[in-house]
Amino acid sequence: MMGFILFLIVLVAAFSVIIAMIMVVTEKQSDIAILRTLGASSGSIMKIFLVQGTTIGTFGVLLGVVSGILLAVNVETIVSALESALGFQAINPDLYYISRLPSDVHWQDVTLIASFAFVITILFALFPAWRASKVQPAEALRYE
Repeated sequence: MMGFILFLIVLVAAFSVIIAMIMVVTEKQSDIAILRTLGASSGSIMKIFLVQGTTIGTFGVLLGVVSGILLAVNVETIVSALESALGFQAINPDLYYISRLPSDVHWQDVTLIASFAFVITILFALFPAWRASKVQPAEALRYE
């Protein structure tokens, strides 16, 4: 169940990447049109936006994996620090069957989810890159 929840979180993050990339393509239509009039091919425009999407995906996955592992490994320390700083007990043993937050990092799951996140980010970057490659210079520059 936890893997399913993490996959849903990755999908939401990937949708935010595709929305940001679509906005960049929309804002940069005149720049794309100028590149096309200077001789850039549709393929090179598509590669530019694929590289941008891949870069965003790579940094996002790396940042997510590193921060997730650091939080998972240090969850008890963080919870105890928050409990002492805020003056309350997060997990009351009178109410719950557990008295602490257990954390066990499964490296196979981390690898699977990180790989899925990277692949889905690249796949989601294909649509904005394709839209950028289809920009017609005459249409984009008509009202500039």
